[in-house]
Amino acid sequence: LAADPDNPDLRLQLGIALFGAGDTAAAERELRTAREKGAADSGVLPTLFGVMLARSEDEQLLAQFPAPAEGDTSALASETLRARAGALNRTGRFKDAAASLDRALTFDSSVANLVARAQLAQTMGEKGLASKLVDEAIAKSPKEAVALVLKVDLLLQNKEQDKALETANQLVTYYPQNAMALITRARVFFQAKDNTK
Repeated sequence: LAADPDNPDLRLQLGIALFGAGDTAAAERELRTAREKGAADSGVLPTLFGVMLARSEDEQLLAQFPAPAEGDTSALASETLRARAGALNRTGRFKDAAASLDRALTFDSSVANLVARAQLAQTMGEKGLASKLVDEAIAKSPKEAVALVLKVDLLLQNKEQDKALETANQLVTYYPQNAMALITRARVFFQAKDNTK
């Protein structure tokens, strides 16, 4: 980078690496510089959105990145709508967040969009919709950890311990060394134990 400070691709890779290492302030600086130097938005913005959400820059994200134009069905439009939904959700504008994700889902029923909308439905108390969407996500990607954890949560909310344990066991089978998977299964055991008291 020192030899070629204006190289947008190097700046982009450095920004991604810094985000992965947890240095969100430096990551944001490098990603914005990459964008200024000519890196494509399709490469920069998905990571920049993640950085901004990690830094709780929700209002800034909403102000700097408006909703895509009607009819825009690009991958970047989907990323933008999902990022905006995350920011709207965190600022308490649940209906607007839902509308943003619903729009994204009209042209991109990716696992990421399905899971995000399912999580929001759970937050909004729409357990039936959340279950339907998480099942769609798992059908597309059976090993999707976030979807499986959400499925366990929904099953526990419905007092379906046996199904929750079956799903949690699947999760641990896929990710035997993963702390999130092990904690999820432990929660099922603890809730079952509490229910027998």
